[in-house]
Amino acid sequence: MTTLKQISHQRRVAQPATKQNRLRGTAVAASSAAVAGLLTALALPYGPITTAQVWIVLVSSLIIGLIAGLALRTSWAMLLAPLAYVLFSSWPGQTVWCLPRGHPSG
Repeated sequence: MTTLKQISHQRRVAQPATKQNRLRGTAVAASSAAVAGLLTALALPYGPITTAQVWIVLVSSLIIGLIAGLALRTSWAMLLAPLAYVLFSSWPGQTVWCLPRGHPSG
């Protein structure tokens, strides 16, 4: 039976770490986190409010973290993916920091 560690090792041996592979991994990690942040911001402009919305954001963040970690294969993914997610989730519309006047939470 093949374990995940063996599969990971086989993949690393088969694919040498070249500059092009690192750039491609960085692009995949950043773009997937950015798309997830943008979709979250468009669907939940004031953030997750219900329990279901919180779980959706948590599971999507876990998936994005796994994608970024597998694409980069370095600890820099822990910095890059959340940074891209936060930048793109606060970019398109209103966030908690800029509520309109007269809003019940503002």
